[in-house]
Parts: sequence; C-alpha cells; structure tokens
Amino acid sequence: MKLQARIEEAISAATGEAARFASSRTATGGCINDSSVVTLEDGREFFIKLNSATARTPGFFEAEFVALSLLAEPGSIRVPQPVAFDDDFIVIEAYREGEPVADWHERMGRQLAELHMATRTERYGFERDNYLGTTQQPNDWSNDWVTFWREQRLGWQLHLFARKAAADDPLLVLGDRLLARLDDLIGGMDEPAVLLHGDLWSGNAAADEHGEPVIY
Repeated sequence: MKLQARIEEAISAATGEAARFASSRTATGGCINDSSVVTLEDGREFFIKLNSATARTPGFFEAEFVALSLLAEPGSIRVPQPVAFDDDFIVIEAYREGEPVADWHERMGRQLAELHMATRTERYGFERDNYLGTTQQPNDWSNDWVTFWREQRLGWQLHLFARKAAADDPLLVLGDRLLARLDDLIGGMDEPAVLLHGDLWSGNAAADEHGEPVIY
C-alpha cells in the first residue's frame, strides 16, 4: 500500500470518518523529519511527520505519540492531540498559529507549572525508552533523581561518546569526575518527579489562534 493510502487509512480508523487527501503544504517540523499540513476533502486538517529511516529507530513515532498523549491528558496547556502513528509517520491535530498575547511567557510558565503539579509521581523515569533526536534515550525507573540523572542522562551520553573516543579523552575524564561529584553538587533536593516535555525550546512552542501557549 502506498504511503498516502496508509496515512488516509490510519486517520479514517482513528477518527471514524473517511479521510481523503485534497491538498498539502510543507511545514516545519524539525531537522530529522519531513513535515506537512494536509487538508482533507471534507476540510479537516492534520499535521503529518514522515521519516523513512525509522528502521534504525524502532518505535520512534510510537514514543512520540505516547508522550504527546500524556502531555495533553491533564489539559493544563494546549498540546496538539496525536491522532495516529505507524513506523514511518505520525498524524497530529493541526492548529492555526497566531500572535502571542502580551503575557504569553507568563502564561506558558504558569501552565507548565500546572502540568508539572498534575503529573507528580514518586519515581523518576518513564514508561518506555524514547529518543533524543535519533539517539535512543533510556528511561529506567529510579527512586532517586540524582541516580536517574547520573545513569540515564549524563552517564548514558558519556557512554555513547566513549564508543567513539579514546579512553583518555579529556571530556571522558572530566565527565567521570562530574558523575562522581553529582551528589555533592546537586543532591539533597526534595522535589517530586513530574512529567517533562524534554525538548522544550522556541521551535517546539508557539501561540495558537487565540494567542495562547501551545507546546508540541
């Protein structure tokens, strides 16, 4: 089945309404995917990301679908709803971008805080591994955030770098020293684990047609 037909079928199955492409336009969506906004014959619009290289990143779009669903669930901040995914694509609700309201940054901060308050839990990690770009990122559960940060974030990145660097590379030496001192430098903080976006920058945040914050 051709890719367009697969996407139409996925949208039809997810929404319960037949989906047929009428037109599409290129959209920005990160440097590792091809993105477009598709208009269907019935006028509905969807944002679609494609990546034909996902054979090297199994579960790439499934992980994004799960993450977006969880971020949207509390309703604290607008997150375009994911609609469907497959190995090669993800379909997401499209929205109209507008001019940010005057206090957009303050609203963004408050809404993110509400998201964090609504998703507090006792353990640090995530229900599945995901990706940082196209690099797999482990998320094993930990009862201590410094341990999680040491092993699943900084330590993991140093481990990946060590595959390509000499054993005495200065970055590895300094990295090991940093890992050994993390408890002294950032330990002792009593903050609950919360759901984080994980890649929140200006390219993943905007204003909707009402000027309100959107993250994606």
